[in-house]
Parts: sequence; C-alpha cells; structure tokens
Amino acid sequence: MSRASSGSRRAGLLVPLFSIPSRGSWGIGEIADLPRLGRWMSDAGFSFVQLLPINEMADGQNSPYSAMSAMAIDPIYIRLVDVPDYLALGGLGFFLGDGRLNYGPESTYEVFYRFNVWKRIWLSADYQFQLNPGYNRDRGPVNYIGLRLHTDF
Repeated sequence: MSRASSGSRRAGLLVPLFSIPSRGSWGIGEIADLPRLGRWMSDAGFSFVQLLPINEMADGQNSPYSAMSAMAIDPIYIRLVDVPDYLALGGLGFFLGDGRLNYGPESTYEVFYRFNVWKRIWLSADYQFQLNPGYNRDRGPVNYIGLRLHTDF
C-alpha cells in the first residue's frame, strides 16, 4: 500500500523557483538551487515540492501556463557556471571585461563591525577576502577594506 493511500498526512511546499535563489544564482532562482531547498525541507519534515511552471514559453507568449512543452525546462533556469562549454568559452570573463577564464571556485569571506554614531546613524568597518573573483584564478585572491555610513530616514 502506498504512503499516499495509507491515510498518513504529508506536507509539502508550493513555490515559484524565483523565490528560492541561492547566493550562487543570478537572482532568478535556478534548477541547481533545488537540492539546497530539498535538504532544508527534509530537515523540516516536508516530503515534496511543487514548482510553479518553469517551462519555456513560445514567442509572443507571456504566461508560463502557455508553455511550448510540458517537459522542457526554460534554459534561463540553468546555472551557467555548471555548463562546461560556457566555461570553456570564457565564462564570466565576458561580464568582467577580458574574456579569459582560468577557472577556480569563487569564495568570499567577510567580517564587519557596526557601531552607532548618533541616534539613527551607523558606521561600519568592513573587510572582505575573495578567492578567485569571477571564478578566475588569475584575478585573486583579493582583499577589500571598506568604511560604510548608514542612516535611516
């Protein structure tokens, strides 16, 4: 007897892919963000996820419910840095200016201290260490030091 027909209750999550972007995505959510969501859901006791449509739309259409296929995923949801041909052709170098890429995983570490200067004004000192910026070993490591002033209106 299947679990669904045994009368036991299950919980899941209905979510648009763009609402679960990771720090590694380009801000719209990507298929590669789903394993991280799955681990969180498993820890929280959820047993399934349902995504809003992520199918490619036909030209001239603006609704994901009028997709070209029920099986094809829109290519905008593919993580580019996971595509070997993209990296072989220069990867993010195109966006960073020189078009070359000596691939290495990108990592950023940050430390900051914020203190209140006066009522609604804060000052923070910031240090960032970035390894292989833009996924390029030829560009790093890089150290950033900053001073930020923040106020609320």
